[in-house]
Amino acid sequence: MKNVVHVYTTIVPPESGSRWKAVTLVQSSSGRVLAEDVQHLTFKHGAHAESGAPACTAALAAMLQGLLAAKSIRARNVVIYSDRPRTLDALNRQTRVAAAAVGTYLQLRAMAHSFASVEFRYAPYPAISDLPVMAAGG
Repeated sequence: MKNVVHVYTTIVPPESGSRWKAVTLVQSSSGRVLAEDVQHLTFKHGAHAESGAPACTAALAAMLQGLLAAKSIRARNVVIYSDRPRTLDALNRQTRVAAAAVGTYLQLRAMAHSFASVEFRYAPYPAISDLPVMAAGG
């Protein structure tokens, strides 16, 4: 792929009543930062009763935000990195998506079809170590 845009995503769990944070960093193939964002996610009360569903939905929402950022800079080829292997397994159709996360999953899949190519890859925490710092406001 030529001119690949790299989108790094992570989520930060809520602390004592706060909300999930979705953190996104978009870089060009040369490593130049094109966009970075931290957003608070709000879920409907009781909508995520399943174990792991809030984390899965939050991770999918962070990746969706990354695709929206890539779309706004007119990227054609995108590689999205996440530190949530279970969510990536669901995106690569190796496991089922939690019922509560299906809507976000479908939005992400639909948005991915608007690019020439999109790949979903795993990046462990050290590879994206600046993202949680951004989420904390540092």
